[in-house]
Amino acid sequence: MPNTPQEDQLAVTAFREISRRYADQFNMNSSVKGFCQSMITGTNVGIYVKFMDQQPFMTNFNIGGSQKLGSACAVCGFTAPKTGNKYDREMYINRQHANASTVIHEMLHFLTHPQFWMYMSPQITEAVTEYFTRKVIGKSKEASFDLSQRSGRYDLHHQYLGLGRADIKTRSTQGAVNPGKGYMKRAYFQGDQSAIAFIKKEFQTLEEMLGADPEEK
Repeated sequence: MPNTPQEDQLAVTAFREISRRYADQFNMNSSVKGFCQSMITGTNVGIYVKFMDQQPFMTNFNIGGSQKLGSACAVCGFTAPKTGNKYDREMYINRQHANASTVIHEMLHFLTHPQFWMYMSPQITEAVTEYFTRKVIGKSKEASFDLSQRSGRYDLHHQYLGLGRADIKTRSTQGAVNPGKGYMKRAYFQGDQSAIAFIKKEFQTLEEMLGADPEEK
């Protein structure tokens, strides 16, 4: 079953909310350009965002999403690269388990720079994606999106990343570290190598804190 008009509209709304906060950070490669054009016009949304029932969703997950490149949110949704081009990705949303916030979370995975998810562990990728997900939802006035939709291990991702960021802020104020302005955004959206290296070094204990299995239940 293809996307319903309501599902397409949810994707368009999610994109608008993300864009309001982070559009100036997007790495405008050819895939992101095509994606943005589709979301702005509301046409061919299903090329990028695929809402599916449980069985076809899991079939696609086992074929393409099992690599967990860029996403580890196996039950609600996943984002995976298309074959042949590291910049081309597509999102799969499970109609039976996802909520509106899942679309924002997976869309952020789509917009993640390839250098970030190539060099970062799934745990850090999920934690940073959740950080930006909550930033978008927290500022959104759309009734569809609510922070109460983010729970379970998502809370741990957000909590531990927050602790790490607070520690970096304190040490930066003291002159002990210098992450540079907007280091998280530069690493995540733009693939800035210095920012990526900084996060890998400073958040290396995050994987241990979150455990070996990063999948969201």
